[in-house]
Amino acid sequence: MKEINQYNLKEMTKGNVIIEFYTPWCNPCSQLTSTLTKLSKEFSHISFLKINAEENNEASLLASIRSVPTILFLKDGKELNRLIGYRDYNFLKQTINESYTYS
Repeated sequence: MKEINQYNLKEMTKGNVIIEFYTPWCNPCSQLTSTLTKLSKEFSHISFLKINAEENNEASLLASIRSVPTILFLKDGKELNRLIGYRDYNFLKQTINESYTYS
């Protein structure tokens, strides 16, 4: 997963994109990053990104991030879906398939 920041966020959200908002001290965030990294190998047509919510306050405010981890599913910058909290591999795989099937 590629680390991004609030300065390159907009340019990085073209096409199919999944962004994890996280903090370094958040254990569920670390687990989720590991799961999303595995999924990124299966879904090569989707960019998997992560952004530190604490260090990138403007991006967190613009995306209405109130809790971490939060995952945004985007297509060309438009939000298709949002998940808050840790989700397991199978749940995430199903959500990815559902989010990008009709987009």
